[in-house]
Amino acid sequence: MPTDEDVVVTTVGPDPTSAGRVTIVALHGLGDSPENFSLWLRAAPISARVLAIRAPERFGSGSAWWQPGGSDAFITSTMERSARHVRDKYEAATRGQAQCGQPILLGFSQGAMVAFAMAGRRDVPFRLIVPISGRLTAGSLDARPFERSDVEVRAMHGALDTRIPIGGAQFAVGLLRQRGLDATLQTFANVEHSIPDEMRAAVFDEIARVARAMRCTTTS
Repeated sequence: MPTDEDVVVTTVGPDPTSAGRVTIVALHGLGDSPENFSLWLRAAPISARVLAIRAPERFGSGSAWWQPGGSDAFITSTMERSARHVRDKYEAATRGQAQCGQPILLGFSQGAMVAFAMAGRRDVPFRLIVPISGRLTAGSLDARPFERSDVEVRAMHGALDTRIPIGGAQFAVGLLRQRGLDATLQTFANVEHSIPDEMRAAVFDEIARVARAMRCTTTS
């Protein structure tokens, strides 16, 4: 299979060669790279194949899902392109590849906003979506009813985040609940716009829980 420089593939966990690995799709934040963002996932205590996807626009030494500073209307207008980019890269990277269960999607900051928007799509392939320090614009959700009941959204956010205040995540989770989605928000006291160890542990717990439910490998 030809390689795609926009998708950084890493196998992690206690048994990285296991055929029962769950697939994790990871979306980095503004100005970051998939190479850097995927580093913390190497500590995952479960066996997984990580597909870290590069955002489509250049920004500084990294990439962006869209250029910062735009209005919510501008962000909304880019969401369909961003969601399509993720879906296309995921499908190309997994074509012909055996997977255990449905994939898991997580994102941070801008990547979390894309992850939130992916939760509103009827064609979303993910079983679990974990937006970290993100928000959602009302217009970025499809106007038609959400047709899947098996997607879980487990958002996480620092209470002291000033870059993307927690109110944005609360709004996002509220919108998804209005659509009938199983969506929750876990708040972390004394955490700003970052992913500290306690939040990473919570992410890994959610991934392991869903991996077990799909009968995927979680321990060596």
